Amino acid sequence: MTTRDRTAIFKRYREEYVIAKRKRSGNNGIQALGNQSSTTNNKELATFLNKGTTPADSHTVFLPPQWLDWYEELNNNVTSITHQLAQLESLQQNHLLPGFEERSEQERQISELSRNITLLLQRSEERMRLLAPSSEESNISSEEKLLRTNAQKYFASKLQELSISFRRNQKEYLRKLQGQNALIDESNDENSLSLSMELEEYDPGFTQEQMMLLENSDQLATERQREIMKIASSINDLATIVKDIASLVIDQGTLLDRIDYNVEEIEVSTEGAVKELEKARQSQKKGLAFFLILILSIGCGIMFLLLLAKIFR
Repeated sequence: MTTRDRTAIFKRYREEYVIAKRKRSGNNGIQALGNQSSTTNNKELATFLNKGTTPADSHTVFLPPQWLDWYEELNNNVTSITHQLAQLESLQQNHLLPGFEERSEQERQISELSRNITLLLQRSEERMRLLAPSSEESNISSEEKLLRTNAQKYFASKLQELSISFRRNQKEYLRKLQGQNALIDESNDENSLSLSMELEEYDPGFTQEQMMLLENSDQLATERQREIMKIASSINDLATIVKDIASLVIDQGTLLDRIDYNVEEIEVSTEGAVKELEKARQSQKKGLAFFLILILSIGCGIMFLLLLAKIFR
């Protein structure tokens, strides 16, 4: 697969973005660029930013393209999603451990983290689609188009990995919650059977301990069911995100296949050209030898005629 180094172009855009951020925070940067007595470094930056402008507008500082803001936002989102996924996995593992303490705060944190990750994935998908150059942007260079397309494919691959990882963790967490819920239901059935037997044999009323056990079991089952519904909804949202991102990754694979095919065709054409050059070289050698033989033959004929003229004189 052929590749092209776009590092220099990316660094140039990144430097423009840093200069623009300084400009938005205050006008000191622009004044330094426009001042004739500024340092050599500022003069070089001013010349770089105003490349192609006339002296009349030498104080103009061009803002970086909008897609660089989206690129930085996507980069930050990917980092944030990775960090929050690690936090969520740790909270889920702790929540699944058996215990008798109150876990409503832990469940709230899990729900909030899941919602934040889903929102970040959705927002990142929107920003990633904006990275691709549209047909309306006719004034951008081919290098910028290629850079934006490569950036979109990179983030599509990253977001797909994160989405699949998030969905896998949620499914595993949901499966374990459902298993615990089944154990709670089974325990409730056993407790109900035990209580009914005690009612028949001993006391027709419930003891305080039995009442508390029933209330705690019902409350725990209700909370588990509610949490399972939230996770199921989150998984459905993730399915849509993964499907959309997968389409971009498929397009990327199709493009790579097309490039590989073109490289193979170039290789075949190059081999054919080498064969033709070899034939031309052989033909050239044969032509030179034939030309030398012809000259020698003519020389021999002339010498023979001169010899005959000398004999019969």
